Amino acid sequence: MKDNIVFKKIWQDNDLKEIEAVCSSPIIEAVSKIYVSDELIDELTFQIRNFLNGKIEEGLWANEIRGNMTSACLSLRFIKKDKRGHICIEVFAELDDGGNYDKHNCCFFVNTEHGLLMRFGERLARLKDCPVGYEIRLINPETA
Repeated sequence: MKDNIVFKKIWQDNDLKEIEAVCSSPIIEAVSKIYVSDELIDELTFQIRNFLNGKIEEGLWANEIRGNMTSACLSLRFIKKDKRGHICIEVFAELDDGGNYDKHNCCFFVNTEHGLLMRFGERLARLKDCPVGYEIRLINPETA
């Protein structure tokens, strides 16, 4: 396995999209189907941009409140690993496998770098307008 995050649009309504989020590190892969609005996509783009521009030390985004039992929560926390542009993304994912979200979840780190996260953030807006089946990828070439 490799460090990556893949968002694939699998359903959409007027403002609501269902995204299959696949987040991987060398030791784990978590797959969750999450719901996001256009505003949540914009908020993730904003968090990534402000984090990369140094306006905030850490970025944090989540589509839901953890453990609220309505739909799966995915949260991403962006952390600077070093001054050379390496970044850790702490992924918290509730697994939508039919179990209780309080017990069926995981937390792990995905490694990436400044330029890859910047491109991922720039592509996020396309999830709002592109058809079902469209996906964006954040893949670390060092672990590919």
